[in-house]
Amino acid sequence: MHYQLEQTTSDSIAMTMSDSSDNVIKESVSSTTLNDTVISTMVNHRMVTIDREADRVDFIVNEEVDMTLFSINAYVMFTFEIRAGNFIIVSAMAMSAPGVDVNNMTNDERK
Repeated sequence: MHYQLEQTTSDSIAMTMSDSSDNVIKESVSSTTLNDTVISTMVNHRMVTIDREADRVDFIVNEEVDMTLFSINAYVMFTFEIRAGNFIIVSAMAMSAPGVDVNNMTNDERK
């Protein structure tokens, strides 16, 4: 199987796959990066619910992403892709919530 990725727009990637018999399959993957707050987790299912302003959205966390980043009330920056109608988090990192000055926090408050 041969894979080729091509950036089509600033937030979309086209993936072309071909096998040894030259059958070609094209799939467009759209991705977006956001900062938001985790409101629930289902660790065994690798699922999280994230508060998107007035909306709550369920995401599946890709196997390569550290689930410990997604504790309840954690503020995270994450990139997700839409695959087969599912929102898949493909990368993430912990962030300070807006308006929080981490320089004035104790170590316990930073956890």
